[in-house]
Amino acid sequence: MNESWVLPAISKLNGRPEVAQNGQIVYVFDDLQTTAGSSRGGKPPAILEEQEVPFSRADDGNLFLVGLLGVANLVGAAYLGGDGPNW
Repeated sequence: MNESWVLPAISKLNGRPEVAQNGQIVYVFDDLQTTAGSSRGGKPPAILEEQEVPFSRADDGNLFLVGLLGVANLVGAAYLGGDGPNW
């Protein structure tokens, strides 16, 4: 496999190729790993809780109009997809 196209990026970012146990080539960038690991010293919380996010912030009137527009689109698509106008 010719991977010469990746050599400029490897040399610019001080990377090195390694062969994994499954035979694939893996590129390791030690300089990037050390800078990413030292961003903050705090620990993450023990339990991450998921926040509920509403699907839509639109009020009921707007949701009704969107549904009506969807029905109109379906009717129009069925009309044009069927016999359609004979112009």
